[in-house]
Amino acid sequence: RIIASGLFLLPVFISAQSVTLSPDTALTSPSSACLACTGTTWNNEGNVSLPDGLSASTTLMQNGSCFQSSCYCSRFLYANSFGFSIPLNASIDSILVDVLRYASIAGAIKDSVIQLDKSGTLVGNNLYSSAFWPATGASTTYGHSDPLWGTAPGFWTPADLNDPASGVSIKVTNLSSGQAAAYVDHIQMTVFYSTAAGTFSASSSPSRLFISSGGTDEIIAITGDGKQHYSVSLMDATGKLILQQDLGIPGPGRNEFSIHLPGLVPGIYFWNLQGDTENETFKTIISPQVR
Repeated sequence: RIIASGLFLLPVFISAQSVTLSPDTALTSPSSACLACTGTTWNNEGNVSLPDGLSASTTLMQNGSCFQSSCYCSRFLYANSFGFSIPLNASIDSILVDVLRYASIAGAIKDSVIQLDKSGTLVGNNLYSSAFWPATGASTTYGHSDPLWGTAPGFWTPADLNDPASGVSIKVTNLSSGQAAAYVDHIQMTVFYSTAAGTFSASSSPSRLFISSGGTDEIIAITGDGKQHYSVSLMDATGKLILQQDLGIPGPGRNEFSIHLPGLVPGIYFWNLQGDTENETFKTIISPQVR
């Protein structure tokens, strides 16, 4: 794009970058201490930080039945403190939220609210899905159809997203004639942003995998425990395997591996980190680079 500066037109080459993280904290809002508030409370909210089979949960009454915390709808599950450190000179292009969730029975639980929090205040559009939650764990991504969640460009700043009080809030409702439980195993947020630098970056949850591009070589950083064997693979948007590399058993602490990439066309790609007891997949975007 072209930016005017005085009497001259200076070409500024912008490349997209992204970072993907999970929340460090989550809680029920309003809290369970509010006896005058309606909606069920969530249990074990902190479990949403890792995709490990341990879930935050809430049990909802049959549709239409509600008295204080015994209700067919939930209170907010508010996930925050994602740990972003986006450069303050960046422009926010889009925000995606991935939720790994399921219900105790099919055809019962639906979203009622999926909305972003800006420094602890709900803002923008409610991007709830009209689909029922599945009876087995599956991830849904919110934000593709409305990348800035109903806000204008410039509304979100790096400081907003770096703020530990910013995050996402989720409410659910039970449409069935019996009790049903809702489970959230993992919440993950991806922020795509632009800078004048010719690089892109991505970081997984929970700080296991970090990708930093300086051209055709990627740096994979793993916080190892000296026990797990790891491998990493890269796929394009169609699921085609681009590369796969065995990383062995990293020692305790931070370990870095250099991954040489083939020439890649601009687009969305998926990294997968496979360990003995964990399997993490996340997106990254490669934009046209001007050399």
